Amino acid sequence: MSGLKSWLRIWSGKEDLTISKVNAKCEELSEYSREEIEGKMKTTDFISPEDLERLTKYHFGRREEVDVSPSEYEFNLSDRHGNIKNVYIQVGVIPGTKQSVASIIDITSHKQAEEALRENERFLQSVFDGIQDGISVLDTKLNIIRVNQWMDKIYRDQKPLVGKRCYEVYQQRKSICPWCPSVKAIKTGEPQSEIVPYPTEEDPKGWFDLTAFPIQDAEGRVTGVIEHVKDITDRKRAEMALREREDKYRNFIENAPIAMYTIDTKRNFTYGNKKLLEMTGYKK
Repeated sequence: MSGLKSWLRIWSGKEDLTISKVNAKCEELSEYSREEIEGKMKTTDFISPEDLERLTKYHFGRREEVDVSPSEYEFNLSDRHGNIKNVYIQVGVIPGTKQSVASIIDITSHKQAEEALRENERFLQSVFDGIQDGISVLDTKLNIIRVNQWMDKIYRDQKPLVGKRCYEVYQQRKSICPWCPSVKAIKTGEPQSEIVPYPTEEDPKGWFDLTAFPIQDAEGRVTGVIEHVKDITDRKRAEMALREREDKYRNFIENAPIAMYTIDTKRNFTYGNKKLLEMTGYKK
């Protein structure tokens, strides 16, 4: 609870849980006056209904010879207007008595901040997982520290991915990939891209368009990279098929038994095959 202001109060509960002594902070937090509380109200008057049974057991359990009740815990405190406040309590029994002393810290704003962070994390994770491309976050040693669902699905046989080196998982290598754009991004502080094979360079079943974006701290130091992976296997195969067809037709035209050529709009030759060169005696 470091950094939080202590709301110190003394609750010396009697057998019936009546409060005998409080401090000014108790008045401020509960919004009851000291005169209204001392000797008149019980500790249960400040406990929210969902926590009442648990804290009552703690209170009486603390008075037994074998004490199994925790001395520190959180609960919801209800003030005089029914407002719920999150608090953290440290409590103990006064030696030689059956009375308790409690020190309570109001952690409402702290809990609200935690919940806001959790909500923000849930939102970011939803966005992260909703991206229909692969996303990996790496540290500067190329350790995987976070991935989205797309990467988990593609590399499900390698799970868990977090904690492993990217090249071990994504390329099944024992050393850094020579083309690695993430290494370049870490060194230059600029985004880098590369077309990479998968699952291995020796036996590619597909290709990724991999872009590495450097993560920088407030001083501009690179602390890691975000890898964006897009599967371009279909595009790559289409390009290869087109190139194969072009090579095939180019070879056919070049070796055709008849002269073939192309000219531009000014009637200048732009291409001539072998047969044309033979017939004219000109070099290409």
